[in-house]
Amino acid sequence: MITLEINGQNYKVEYDINAGCDMEDRSGKIITRLVDDSLTAVRLMLWGGLRLHHEDITLTDAGRLVSAHGDRITLMQTLLDEMVAAGFFGKAAQKPPESKKTQRQSAKPTQP
Repeated sequence: MITLEINGQNYKVEYDINAGCDMEDRSGKIITRLVDDSLTAVRLMLWGGLRLHHEDITLTDAGRLVSAHGDRITLMQTLLDEMVAAGFFGKAAQKPPESKKTQRQSAKPTQP
């Protein structure tokens, strides 16, 4: 969990399973596909991270906070780092070990 100070107010940002599901439901994309450098993505990422501690936050509110923050790129990187720390990209971001990959590709049926 991190705390962002925007316009003199503190906002707790924390990503849990519900935040991930809310972001996927709202965007229609899986987490790994919704993260890009668009305005929509940073607003959605902030909204999702705020919901646990600020239940009444709306997407419009999140957009206003992005604007008030002023540095969209830094904010996005901060949110992305927090999502990574929460484990959102853990296994999805890792390549399978080479030995397993090779085994799958070279597996041939055995004869009786």
